[in-house]
Amino acid sequence: MTSREKVLAHLKNRIGEFESGEAIAEELGLSRNAVWKAINGLRKEGYRIEAVTNRGYCLLEGESRMARREIETYLDPGLDPQITVFDSIESTNETAKEMALKGAPHGTVLIAERQTAGNAHHFGQFFSPAGGIYMSLILRPGNLRRTDLEDFSRTSAVGVARAIETVTGLEVRIRGINDICLGDKKVAGILNETVTNFETRDISWIVVGVGIHFCEKAEDFPKDLQNTTTSLYPTGQAGASRNQLAAEVINEFLGEKYGDTEQVEREYARLYE
Repeated sequence: MTSREKVLAHLKNRIGEFESGEAIAEELGLSRNAVWKAINGLRKEGYRIEAVTNRGYCLLEGESRMARREIETYLDPGLDPQITVFDSIESTNETAKEMALKGAPHGTVLIAERQTAGNAHHFGQFFSPAGGIYMSLILRPGNLRRTDLEDFSRTSAVGVARAIETVTGLEVRIRGINDICLGDKKVAGILNETVTNFETRDISWIVVGVGIHFCEKAEDFPKDLQNTTTSLYPTGQAGASRNQLAAEVINEFLGEKYGDTEQVEREYARLYE
């Protein structure tokens, strides 16, 4: 384990409790400077660590930001995606497409705290304030289990819906073109974009864009969306982990969650309304 991993594990075992840097260093066999550097690094990754003079450091409960290291703890065994987390980005899909064109490998994942110009269907924008989950995955067809890519929109909708159900326990439905709804309001959207060889019709890559409204309140949405859009936790109090939900979406697309076309079709029939 690296110094940062040791300090994180130590703080997790004492979540909500203060402990001096000297005590942490002594218990872990590290220098106080190494502990200080580890704390600063963990803060940059999104962990909420409070420092108080004469009390030390404390890992706070709850999440303030998405963190790559935290997401990785929830991934299925054997998965090793290349995950990058941004504080802010115009569009994860636009950046992912640029990376795909430059040869980014299957399993590249981009996640943002917020988007300033998130993509939606028909060249619209997806409302993407801080606190949601905005992510794009680069998929190479040669690495996918399903060869029937014509129904990939159904596959992606099923994957996101299942991820939400698994982590939150909420019952969601698929509606329209890959919209995920809670009750009669949209909570998530999916945008699949591809590059296809004009002559052979072969798909070079797929970028799957997923936007999930996590715990925004009704008043957080623009007025024109308040009657049609909600979040998974509209009271503003999250009942699950954003990092875990992002990881479960990755598990659905890159792991062994489901296989053949018939299984996807059964799940789609269950979830579609």
